[in-house]
Amino acid sequence: MIVTVCDLNGIKQYSVPRNSKKFLVLLVFIVVSVIAGLTYYIKKLSAEVSLVKEKNSVIEQKLQSKLLLQEQIKLANQKKQKELLEKQEKERQERLVWLKEEATRQEKEAKEKREQEALAKAKEEQKKLLNKKKAEEKQKARLAKLNNDKKQFLLNRQLPKIAKLKLGKRYVWGATGPVNFDCSGFTSYICKKKGIRIPRTAKQQSKYGKLIARNNLKPGDLLFFDTSRRSRGVVNHVGIYIGDSKFIHASSAQKKVVITSLNKVFYSNRFKWARRIDN
Repeated sequence: MIVTVCDLNGIKQYSVPRNSKKFLVLLVFIVVSVIAGLTYYIKKLSAEVSLVKEKNSVIEQKLQSKLLLQEQIKLANQKKQKELLEKQEKERQERLVWLKEEATRQEKEAKEKREQEALAKAKEEQKKLLNKKKAEEKQKARLAKLNNDKKQFLLNRQLPKIAKLKLGKRYVWGATGPVNFDCSGFTSYICKKKGIRIPRTAKQQSKYGKLIARNNLKPGDLLFFDTSRRSRGVVNHVGIYIGDSKFIHASSAQKKVVITSLNKVFYSNRFKWARRIDN
């Protein structure tokens, strides 16, 4: 067997002994077997490595998915916890606002209640003062009325007395006393003696003082008549009532101051009305 070898020095050929041929074949077989075995082992090992890598990749993906899920759960829990804290803070703020508003409302109600109580008390005090004032005014009015009634009573009694002192004095038209009188001059003179000023003429006097019905006459009231022949309805005569249906007057017919009965037909038919002169 000839073996050709090529190197830097050129191509050389060597003769191999016959026994070496088997050995060489065996060696080549062994080398090829080793290479084949190594190749198979390497392929198998690569396959196993790929399988392991694939498994590791799956495991890693699962682990990443689990970690991602855990992270999402963690974020969700954090978000939920944050929302819960925000909700609690909002509720706390709302509670504080409500408490503040409630305190303000209670304070306002208390203030309004105090104001109402003060107002009610003031009104009560004012009512008491008003009632007291009304009572005092009523008492004053009652006393004034009593005093006025007393004065009026005295006046009603005194006017006839003063008038009677002039009985028999001459009637002179337009005279106002103290010696001679006409009818209205007589009544104005008598009233003047008690410090009361009334109009001069009978017609004017008939509009002065309080109107009195005939059945309520009292001494001192002025009586008014229409003594004209045709009864024209105009007041032209006046006298002073002295009680017992009698009056005193300056009579133009009798030419003097006289006392006459009001029931006398002439004067009863010509009576118009009466007036009470306040003191």
